[in-house]
Amino acid sequence: MSDNIDTSNFDANQWDVEAGNDGQNLPGMDDGARYNLTFATSDPLEHSDNFKLIWNGEPVSVNESEISDPVDGGMQKYNVTLTGGSGDGTDRIEFSGVGETGGVTVENATVVPVSS
Repeated sequence: MSDNIDTSNFDANQWDVEAGNDGQNLPGMDDGARYNLTFATSDPLEHSDNFKLIWNGEPVSVNESEISDPVDGGMQKYNVTLTGGSGDGTDRIEFSGVGETGGVTVENATVVPVSS
């Protein structure tokens, strides 16, 4: 498994996920290899907004077991396992906002290989 995931263009600090999709490619992921995606979300306007996580064009379910207690500032933290598999070494992650005002803020996103 490659530890050389190119996250140089991965804006891990903050994404405002509104009525559309916000995402980017993650080159360097090995097909079939597992990766941990962690991120936090908040709804700054305190509406009932939410998001969809899309990996290589397919929606990803986020189970209750993958959600931890809220972190500082009311941020909800998530930990999801993804599998590389775009076939060309360029996998794509997207967040799509849904809800009353169209979305949430996504912050502190990281992608790292799962240790064997």
